[in-house]
Amino acid sequence: MDFIGEVSKLAAYFNRYADYLETQYPNKRCERATAIGLVMPFLKMMGYSVFDLVPEYAVDTGGGRDSNVDFAIMQDGKPAILIECKSCTDTEFKPRYIRQLAKYFQYTPARIGILTDGITYRFFTDRKERNVMDLTPFFEFDFLHYTDLQTEQLKCFTKLNFDQAVA
Repeated sequence: MDFIGEVSKLAAYFNRYADYLETQYPNKRCERATAIGLVMPFLKMMGYSVFDLVPEYAVDTGGGRDSNVDFAIMQDGKPAILIECKSCTDTEFKPRYIRQLAKYFQYTPARIGILTDGITYRFFTDRKERNVMDLTPFFEFDFLHYTDLQTEQLKCFTKLNFDQAVA
């Protein structure tokens, strides 16, 4: 199956499964369920395996206490992409979520940060100032509303394409 077909298949799965997560955890944050039930299948579709990921990656942000980003995709033993998951029951990406990801980004060599609710994936980087994540995403992919062009752009972040771009 081609990449567009894989995305379509996963979108149908997300459409069904996100509702299940919402009904299983009413009035509760279900970040972990989102990470396992939605983000992990996304990462698998993108060509990453559990061996490419460090869950709850510790980031030393100073002050003697580590903070953990939900996932770090590793390349050559270093984080290349940081992923911060929020509950699929959240209806918006709050500014504090973006600031949280920006804090992690600042203290790692990662070049891409992704903020997601499992359905929508917002991609950030540091175009304006090195090691300072822009607060506006440069790309967004919503599994419930996407175009073929967006799917082609998403393909740039698959393991094969991302590895080649960084190498």
